[in-house]
Amino acid sequence: MYMQRLALLMLAAVMLVVLMVAQGRRNGKQPVMTAFSAPVPPYGWLQVSGAVDRSGTFPVFDINMTNSVIKMSNPRCAIALNETVVRQSLETQHGLSLVVVCPPSQREGYIKIAQIPASQRLVLGIHIAINRATADELELVPGIGPVLAEKIICYRQKNGDFARFDEILRVEGIAEKKLEQLKPFLII
Repeated sequence: MYMQRLALLMLAAVMLVVLMVAQGRRNGKQPVMTAFSAPVPPYGWLQVSGAVDRSGTFPVFDINMTNSVIKMSNPRCAIALNETVVRQSLETQHGLSLVVVCPPSQREGYIKIAQIPASQRLVLGIHIAINRATADELELVPGIGPVLAEKIICYRQKNGDFARFDEILRVEGIAEKKLEQLKPFLII
């Protein structure tokens, strides 16, 4: 009997310690941001490649970070960056590919701006613009095959761009359930 009581007492003590550790100390203060915290999803993504030492795809949490991302990639030549063009492109596309070009005969290089390929945009969580997407890009969206992609393109050619998301229901083969399935991947 004595051993059972001792075992129960020990079990209660262990559970009390576990509860205290699990809850942690609460002082009523809000958690603070750390160096690697991200308060919101990225504003957009910049993919930097070409004549750079560190190519890659970088999240941009503020539109003013574009120049910093390019500097961080360490271009192999001086480049003239038109930040206004990059910012405007990023605001509309949310995913840019910047290719740094350093011609050997010139002192200063330049940047080619393009959109990140649709397959990579989907992986990064960037919506595909249904009014600008090609049939091949639409086929990458889960739930859209070659036939439905062609129907979307044909509808767009006959009726113009979609003005509202629910207009997609007018495309043959898209019902409410399919529209809900497509919403996370498409944007008007």
